[in-house]
Amino acid sequence: MKRILKILGLAKTRVVLDTNLLVAAHFNPGSASNKILELCQKKRLVLVLTPYILKEFSLILRNISARRSFRKRIDKIVSQAILVKKIPRINMVAEDPEDNKFLSCALAGKADYIITSDRHLLSLREFRGVRIVKPVQFAKKKIRGSYRRANDPVTNL
Repeated sequence: MKRILKILGLAKTRVVLDTNLLVAAHFNPGSASNKILELCQKKRLVLVLTPYILKEFSLILRNISARRSFRKRIDKIVSQAILVKKIPRINMVAEDPEDNKFLSCALAGKADYIITSDRHLLSLREFRGVRIVKPVQFAKKKIRGSYRRANDPVTNL
């Protein structure tokens, strides 16, 4: 069904965001990372989370002493997200096993993309049909057009 909706341009793109995207968006409001958060906030992208990633979001926001306005913005985005609770166990990234939680989330939540700056995840490029891209790549290709589809809510800004 999701595939049919995508072909018709009616399905929204599902994304898993690595926590490094939050850090980049917080410290650089003009970044591709911040633009991606804006699209999540405007419901043009669907954020997929697990309780583990949500916990890490919270920890990162505390560690970087995120501004209150930024924390509220993230809270709003999180409240609109799909929270996946049945998570498969994945052991794909041996160099940094903590990264496997993003792969698990993407599979369980049927995500289209994992957006990250993490070199271990990026080296995979794709995992079981989920594209793994940098924020800048996603912004250039998805927002500005190379993955563009007719009536795609992301590309028709």
